[in-house]
Amino acid sequence: MPDSPGAMRESLRDDESAFRQDIEKWALAAVPVLQDVAGTYGGFITYKALATRVFEETKTSTRMLVPNFSSRLLNRVIRLCLENNLPALTSLVVSATDGTVGTGFDAALRGLRTGGPEYGTGTGTYCRGRATGMLQEVWR
Repeated sequence: MPDSPGAMRESLRDDESAFRQDIEKWALAAVPVLQDVAGTYGGFITYKALATRVFEETKTSTRMLVPNFSSRLLNRVIRLCLENNLPALTSLVVSATDGTVGTGFDAALRGLRTGGPEYGTGTGTYCRGRATGMLQEVWR
């Protein structure tokens, strides 16, 4: 717990059980943030902005590099989306440099579909198009 109101607690990566609990907490905080983004026509959020919002919301942060943290977070978010019959909200999270989803986006969706590995490489292009279509269906 934070020591004082507004203080941030740092997650302990070395304690895998506690870190998994923090990932769950961050993912549960990320879903409503991404739903808000989805409610804006053409909306998107950068990896760093999402991390900042999630840390502020949960009052818990990590020193992990944003790409490493984001892959763990978004893997759990995509699973929450599937479990709750939500569209692939992770398609709204993009790189600040080129506005595209990260290379792990295709792999996460493939892993869900096939029960395969949680991480991998991919272009993200195909799945972003499918996810955008899914979002359009939800908002009709």
